[in-house]
Amino acid sequence: MRRQGIVTGLALACVMAVVPIVPVAGRSSPERLTVDEVRTHVRRHHLFSGLATWYGEEVHLGRACKSGQMYDPEAAKAAVDISEWEELACHTLYVVAARGWVRVSANDTGYLYEAGRFVKEEREGVLRWWPSDRQDPDSYPIVIDLTPAMMDRLTGGARDTTLVDVYLWR
Repeated sequence: MRRQGIVTGLALACVMAVVPIVPVAGRSSPERLTVDEVRTHVRRHHLFSGLATWYGEEVHLGRACKSGQMYDPEAAKAAVDISEWEELACHTLYVVAARGWVRVSANDTGYLYEAGRFVKEEREGVLRWWPSDRQDPDSYPIVIDLTPAMMDRLTGGARDTTLVDVYLWR
C-alpha cells in the first residue's frame, strides 16, 4: 500500500537525519547546512506544508515512474501529487522536518490528495497521525511520498510519517 508509512509515532521528536552536503552562495566550498540555513536559503520558494510518507519497495520495484525512470528505493527521489506534476517534474525539492532535511527530485506522482487529511492525536494510548474527517487547522494532507532511503534519512530510520515543509530549489 502507498500509505503504509502512515502508521506510527512522533517522528518530529526522533529525527536524526544525515545532513547532505550542498553548495551555498557566498561560500567557496560545500558546507553542511543546518535546518535553519536551509529554511533561510529557500524560504521564498516554499511550496507547501504537510506530511511526508514513504512508498514501499515491494509494490514499485521493477516499475517505471511517471518520469520514465525505474523506481529505485535507494534514490533521492519522491512522488508528488498528480496535480503538482507539471510544475515539479524532475525539479530539486528540499524536504525539511523539525531537525533534519533531504534533497530529492520529483520523478513520480500519485493521488496523494485522495488519502485525505490527518491529525496528530492520542487514541487508545497511542500518539500518532490518524485520519481526520474534519478540516481543523491541526490537520494536514500528505504532500510528498519519499523513497524508503530518503524517509530513513529524514527520520533516522524510523520511517514514521512526519510533518514537513517542501521548498523548490531555484
